Amino acid sequence: MDALRKGIADEKLKVGMPIPSTDKLIEEHGVSKTVIRRAVDELKAEGLLEGRPGKGVYVLARPKDLQVEHQSVLELAQGLEAVQEQIRVLQSADVEILNKVNEELRKLRGIVAVLQAQLMELYARVGQPYPHDAAPLKAEDDQDAPRAKQAFGA
Repeated sequence: MDALRKGIADEKLKVGMPIPSTDKLIEEHGVSKTVIRRAVDELKAEGLLEGRPGKGVYVLARPKDLQVEHQSVLELAQGLEAVQEQIRVLQSADVEILNKVNEELRKLRGIVAVLQAQLMELYARVGQPYPHDAAPLKAEDDQDAPRAKQAFGA
């Protein structure tokens, strides 16, 4: 396996070339057919070799090319993780902003309800009927109305 990997790295076996036959590798290295098959299978798993049924085993990539590709994949994974973290931060910030906006809206509704009640009282004082198409608003939270009345001196 190391001899094949070195041959590929040194470009004695170039990308696209077939590797020597199993019999030739047995003869060169003095190992069993099982050892050759295992070495070839491991190099296939690493992405250096590819088998082509009925044709043989070919060099698919050089080790340094795989290292560059692996590094690129790691960089992409880290970048993805950073983006996902930014999304989590933005989502939590959006929730905080939304909660603040909802709180302000709730306060404003209370103030509008108080103003509408004061307007109805003013109409009554001057002897005019309050327009029926403008029904009074109700504060979503009954606690808002007393606070709003205090704020406006009602």
